[in-house]
Amino acid sequence: MKTFTTRLLLAVLISLSALNTFSQGQKHDLPKQSLCLIENFQPVPPSVPDGTKSILSEDFSAGCPPPGWIIVGDGQTNWQSSLTDNAGGAPPEGMFAYYPQFDGNSKLVSPQINTTGISALVFEFKQMVNDYSGGYTLLVETTSDGVVWNEAWSVDVTGDIEAETVSMFIDNDDVGSENFQVAFTYNGNSNNVNYWYIDDAILIEG
Repeated sequence: MKTFTTRLLLAVLISLSALNTFSQGQKHDLPKQSLCLIENFQPVPPSVPDGTKSILSEDFSAGCPPPGWIIVGDGQTNWQSSLTDNAGGAPPEGMFAYYPQFDGNSKLVSPQINTTGISALVFEFKQMVNDYSGGYTLLVETTSDGVVWNEAWSVDVTGDIEAETVSMFIDNDDVGSENFQVAFTYNGNSNNVNYWYIDDAILIEG
């Protein structure tokens, strides 16, 4: 009886250990939830100077894609709204999810913005990446014709990216156009990420 009990305990321990071991075959993470117990919580505004007039401001409170935004390319249903604050803003926030799976390029594109007379812009947003296996690129791109896209920022993901604020200076040929657009872009196999969270995107004159 003692030998049987010892073997049974050993089998249980091995099973528990196997459940906790990461493997490529395991399912993706569920969206990370967070709980705020502070009353009258207000989000921290983007780190732009006080009194600065934004040309574009998006906090994803009306969903994702937000009104006026479109999805271009693959991943027509991968862009979603999430009742989380993982990027560092206030819920809800925008989220790119790994499902349904595709291997290609997916853009979340802003409405057209008239930047006539402007020579430079600053674009800022909050993000957090819940990675799965790396091997994909996240970008911010701009266009003035909806066809040719110019990279303003990118990161080749190799692991989780904790909540951070990303800011960039944009002075490419798209700036000054009546039809300026900015896009969040996922490039690669969507199965390689769990979730890319974005929030509090703001575009101002540079």
